[in-house]
Amino acid sequence: MEKRRIEWVDCAKGIVIILVIIGHTVNNGKYGSNLRGMIFSFHMPLLFILSCMTFKCSENVEQYKEKTIRAFKHLVTPAICVFGLEIIIECSRNINLLFDLNYWKQEAYCLLFASGVEVEFNGFKVRGIGIPWFFFALFIGRIIFDYLHLNFEEKQLGILSAIICTIGIFFGNTQWLPFSLDIALAIMPFFYCGYKLKKVDVKHWALKKLFIWSIVWISTLYITFPDYNNWTYLELAMRRYNLFPICYLTAVAGTMMVIEFSVLMCNKLNKIVKPIMYVGKNSLYLLCIHAMEYNWYKIWYIENHQFYSAIKRTIVDLLIFIVFMCVRNIINKKVRKDVSL
Repeated sequence: MEKRRIEWVDCAKGIVIILVIIGHTVNNGKYGSNLRGMIFSFHMPLLFILSCMTFKCSENVEQYKEKTIRAFKHLVTPAICVFGLEIIIECSRNINLLFDLNYWKQEAYCLLFASGVEVEFNGFKVRGIGIPWFFFALFIGRIIFDYLHLNFEEKQLGILSAIICTIGIFFGNTQWLPFSLDIALAIMPFFYCGYKLKKVDVKHWALKKLFIWSIVWISTLYITFPDYNNWTYLELAMRRYNLFPICYLTAVAGTMMVIEFSVLMCNKLNKIVKPIMYVGKNSLYLLCIHAMEYNWYKIWYIENHQFYSAIKRTIVDLLIFIVFMCVRNIINKKVRKDVSL
């Protein structure tokens, strides 16, 4: 039996995954840089927070093992598939790469570090894996938090999350770790926030709380991002933790702002936001499609028009997402029919 989904959670995920696409497109000039900073200040933290809010922590070791295996299949396997598809496409365009040992060494290091951006290791420049870093960080971070929950008292979780986060930020400022492990450590407070959010009634006084969280978000963002010429906001893939822990407060405030807004949207405009909820429900698929979109870069990119490019990019990604989901549903129906026979 399918677990009953929380509508405002899907709505929030749908909103933020669209913001991810826009944030990856706009970055030039005052308006582009400001919009990017606003989005980046909370977009990935929101996904980490909500992933733990809807995650049921393990009650025993056996359950922990089962959840870890299931999470690996759900998160790491798609990331590796996206990485593999990128290699296949690249080699199909240049067959000589199949026999280039340096190329395969580069790709091996790329997968090993699973960093969203380029990383230097032992004098060797390793290319970034791109968006799949999120899947690795989410998987590792969540199993660490689940382990902490299983072995420590609830009152200790907050302190442990803060300590582990500090360790992650230290490595983020010194030597980035394989499989984005340093980020997985640094995002512990977001998992803790998601865990505590389970006990919060976000629907009570939603409009009032939306206003309060918006003020907190704008105020703290201004402190960390006073000049659009300098990107000083939180950016996890780049290991940018400027003015920590203020940037984390900004991330939490931005997350709560989107949550309260989603609650209001689901209450007042439920039918209108259904498509957004559907996108949020299947956000990981859209994220994988977004990770592969360099293959249709020429379709959405409009030179010197970043905002038009963002709109076109979002539409193209969503159209491909719809086609993918239709094909997936057809295949699933056929499989279920064959099994029933």
